[in-house]
Amino acid sequence: MLLSEKLFTTREKALEMPNVVYHYCSMTSFLAILETSSLRLSNITKSNDPTEITNVIPVLKDVTKNVLTDYNNLISTPYQFRDDTISKLVDRFFEDLSKNFYAICFSEKRDLLSQWDRYDDNGKGVALGFNTRHFVKLQAETRSQYIFGKIIYDQNMLANSIEFFLRNEIDGKWKSCDDIHNVNLIENVINNLVCTILQFSVLFKDGFFSEEAEWRLVYNPLGRIRRLGYASAYHDRLMETNQYRLEQSGFIRNTYQFLVKGSSISSYVDLSFEPIRDALIQEIIIGPKSTLQPNDKDLQMFLALHGYRLSKLAIEGKLILSKSDRPFR
Repeated sequence: MLLSEKLFTTREKALEMPNVVYHYCSMTSFLAILETSSLRLSNITKSNDPTEITNVIPVLKDVTKNVLTDYNNLISTPYQFRDDTISKLVDRFFEDLSKNFYAICFSEKRDLLSQWDRYDDNGKGVALGFNTRHFVKLQAETRSQYIFGKIIYDQNMLANSIEFFLRNEIDGKWKSCDDIHNVNLIENVINNLVCTILQFSVLFKDGFFSEEAEWRLVYNPLGRIRRLGYASAYHDRLMETNQYRLEQSGFIRNTYQFLVKGSSISSYVDLSFEPIRDALIQEIIIGPKSTLQPNDKDLQMFLALHGYRLSKLAIEGKLILSKSDRPFR
C-alpha cells in the first residue's frame, strides 16, 4: 500500500466527512466573501505559523534514521551511512520551492467558542457553513491540484505510517537488487517518502490545536509534481497555472493576486463559487459579541441583493441565519 493511501485510509476509517464545515471570519471578510462569491486561499508559508508545513520534519528524520540504522548493519563499513546523512537527504529533498501551498481553513464544529475567540474578531464576526460535497468534488477531479481533508493531530499515526512505508519500500527494492551497497537505492526511497509526506504535510498540525477539529481546502500549483531541480522550473510551472480555470466541480480559480502583509508581500488565489453559490453556503451564524441580529433589515437586504434566500430549515439553495448562543466575555 502506498503511503498516501495508508494516510488517507487511516484517516477515513477514523473520521466521517461532515456535511457542513464552518469558516469563522470577521465581518469584513464575511461581506467580501458574499459580495465576490469567492474564497481566498492564502499562501500558507506566509501564515501566522509558517512552521505548519515543516513540523513533520522532526518525525520524518527520527523515524527514518531509526529504520535505516537496522539496514545500515547489513552494509559493509565503507558504505554505511553517517549519522548526519539522513538529515542532509531530508533537507535536500524537502525543498523550499515545493512548499507553496494555498489554503483556507474550516472547522467541523458549529458555534465553537475557541474559534470565535481566535479567528472571528473576538466574537464579533460570523461563521459561514459550507456544504462539503462540493469540496469533495473539487478534490476528486482528474489530475486535481486540490486536497480537502481533516487535519491530523496524531503524530504517532504519522510515525507508524512512515515506518510502514520505509520497511516495505526498502525490503522490496533490496530483494530485487544484487548490490546491497547501492546508496542510490536508499536515496530513491527517501526521496519518494519525502515527496509523499510533503504533499500531505499541510494536513498535519500540533495536537495542542486538536479542539479546533480543523479541515482545510488546499490548492497546490505543482499538483502531483514534487521535486523541481531548479528555481526556473518552479516559476515556469507557476506561470502555466496563472490563468482563469473553470473546474469541473463548478469553482473558478482566478489568477494569482498579491497583498502587503506586514513588511512582506504575500500571494493568494481567489476561488470563485459563483456558479454553485446557492448550493455551497448553507448557514450563517452571527458571532456572540456582535451587535448584529438575524432580523437586521440591512443584513437581510444585503443577503437578498446578492441572491441569498433565507429559511428556517436546512433546504439546499436557502440559508439558515442565526445568532450564536455561546457565552462570551
